[in-house]
Amino acid sequence: MTCRLMIDRDGKVVGVEVLESSGFRELDQAALRALERWRFEPLGRLTDRERVFGIQRLTFEITKRRG
Repeated sequence: MTCRLMIDRDGKVVGVEVLESSGFRELDQAALRALERWRFEPLGRLTDRERVFGIQRLTFEITKRRG
């Protein structure tokens, strides 16, 4: 799946948008919840913007349990 992240000056994710679904609603929702908890380095002097955007691609591998 592919998501667009909005990140504030402190490095906190303040918005997540699905650009391309994994095809599984529950998996997408779990990924969104996880991405909302991600933290990045504060922007500091890198830019004068209050928020920046980034694209994050997530790849999942689903395997059958044996047993």
